[in-house]
This record gives sequence, structure tokens and C-alpha cells, in this order.
Amino acid sequence: MLLMTTNTKQTLFIIGGIVILMFILSRGGMLKNPFASGGDRGAVVLNGVSAKERIFVDNVAQESQRTTGGRLIYVTPGQRDVLISKEGYWPWLKQVSVEKGQAVQLSPFFFRQQPVLEELQQDDPEYDALVALTEKKPIRNPRYPHVKRKNGYAMEKR
Repeated sequence: MLLMTTNTKQTLFIIGGIVILMFILSRGGMLKNPFASGGDRGAVVLNGVSAKERIFVDNVAQESQRTTGGRLIYVTPGQRDVLISKEGYWPWLKQVSVEKGQAVQLSPFFFRQQPVLEELQQDDPEYDALVALTEKKPIRNPRYPHVKRKNGYAMEKR
């Protein structure tokens, strides 16, 4: 009969638990790559979107996975309407074409529903920064050297 120390038993128990956990997760699809072996789905990557925003694809609420810097959704290929809703902001909507085995990257942006509008006073540091920007001379565009700016309007040299 083989005698095992308590330390060996604990190690084997932990290794066995990890193997069983990996098997269970892989059977549920959580460790599978949906694009491996000719997966029939595509993906939408939403950059800068957190778990707080609600995501809809073709008017159906979606569960998403966390990725570096955003969220990931697997969808069937074709034209898809992606809508993202954020509390206090107007919804963001984009129609995308998703291909089988491909990922589409989107970078949504949001506008407040109730923007904060207040007059900028002259003693505000932001006022000085904006004035400094307007006083700078425009940078010439090397692609269009014939265009000259005068009084804020582009005028062609003759």
C-alpha cells in the first residue's frame, strides 16, 4: 500500500480540481474560441465601453465579455444594428457588417442629454487657453498650398 503525505494529497486534490474545472468550463463553451474550427459567428469589439452601458444588437439586449479596454459580443454574420445606452446620455447607434470569423472594432461616443451650459468668464483659466488658440496663426496644409485663409474663410489664390 502506497502511503501519501498530507502535502502530496493536497497537491493532487488541487490539480484534480483544476482539471475538472477546466473540463466543465470547456464543455460549456467558455474556453472555446468561437472562431476556431470554422466557427459560424463574427464579433463586435466595443472600445471604451464598460459593463455599466447596456448593449443591444438588432434591438435585443446582449451579454458581453470584458476585453482589454472594452467589451466583446459574438453575433451571427450579416448587417447588424448596434445600439449602446448609457444613463444620462443619448444612445449611440451604428449599423455594421459582420463577417463570419471576423471582428468589427467600434469606438462609440456619447453626448449628455442635459449638457452643462454656463458662461465662460474672463477670469477663468480655460478662457485664456481658448483665446490663445484663436490667436495662433493657422498651419498651412501642404496638400493644398494654393488655399489661403482670410478672416476665417478658405480663399483660393489667384
